[in-house]
Amino acid sequence: MLINLILSVLLSFFSFYTPVPSRAPVNITSTNTSSTSLLITWGHIPKKLVNGILLGYRLFYHQLVRQEDIGSRRRKRAIDIVNETMETLPPNATFLRIFNLTKFTNYSFRIVGFTSKGEGKMSQTFNVSTDEDSKLMFHTCRATA
Repeated sequence: MLINLILSVLLSFFSFYTPVPSRAPVNITSTNTSSTSLLITWGHIPKKLVNGILLGYRLFYHQLVRQEDIGSRRRKRAIDIVNETMETLPPNATFLRIFNLTKFTNYSFRIVGFTSKGEGKMSQTFNVSTDEDSKLMFHTCRATA
């Protein structure tokens, strides 16, 4: 009985102090797959740096909007965050496709792994732009015999 109590206290103590992942996901890439979609990929956090059981990844992304201050002599440009979105993904995930984005627009994203104790080290911020719609029109032609 005393041994069970000691084990329970030790287990509680160590689970309380289990740190979060000490590294961000690796090999992060982004690709614009169309004028309204992006593909973001990453590699898993090395197991020895997860520091517990990885429960998943959180990817934060938002549209970057440029605003100009026309009232001053110099034009000042500021970048504002508009509608930040968070996607929570399972621990085996290595990519996210994001659809229904604004055409020809800059987006910023970050990704982080998390355990039961919280989020680990956040990745650096990456920027990517959706494509501009093509001005080319394609026609299907049929040959007749």
